[in-house]
Amino acid sequence: MNTATCNPMIELYFSELESKMAGLPKPARQEFLQELRAHVLDRLQQTAEPTETQCRAVLVALGAPEEIARHYLIETALSRARRSNSPLLLLRSTLRWALTGMQGFAVFMAALVGYMTALGFYVLAILKPIFPHNVGLYADGPYAGSFGFNFAYMPHPHGRELLGPYFTPVTMFLGLFLMQGTTLLIRFFITRFGKLKQKI
Repeated sequence: MNTATCNPMIELYFSELESKMAGLPKPARQEFLQELRAHVLDRLQQTAEPTETQCRAVLVALGAPEEIARHYLIETALSRARRSNSPLLLLRSTLRWALTGMQGFAVFMAALVGYMTALGFYVLAILKPIFPHNVGLYADGPYAGSFGFNFAYMPHPHGRELLGPYFTPVTMFLGLFLMQGTTLLIRFFITRFGKLKQKI
């Protein structure tokens, strides 16, 4: 196969793609580019004398360099997140995923709600010793007709406090449970649904 006609176009494409992936470690970047280049050459091998039009069609079908780079960056982020216990890394990775469609957006929102709720329990646990009479789980009336967490400092909350000195350990446990549960759930979603569709 003679690729002399296509070589300048291929080199320009991969030069632009490499510049878009400059933030990635060089070994991983080079490996990906080599695999992609082999794929392009394999496509061109189907024609004995590829023309400039055929070469351009192969590169257009592959996708714009910025699109390929963004796709690979998201795949790399999700791959790291599958093995991570860091809420910040999981949130950052799912935020990138959210930009690709509704599936990623739904997982990001689940992560955001789970982690923010866990953080809210931790904040309650910290505030209870500082404002012992204003923060707690209260029930209005003698028959506990309604329940709710009270965040208000003024005025003094009405009703009967249900947990008393157990409020702090209970909210700490709930915060930890939600934090770990959200992490495991998001890692499961990434493993199960986080494989983005390949164009090549």
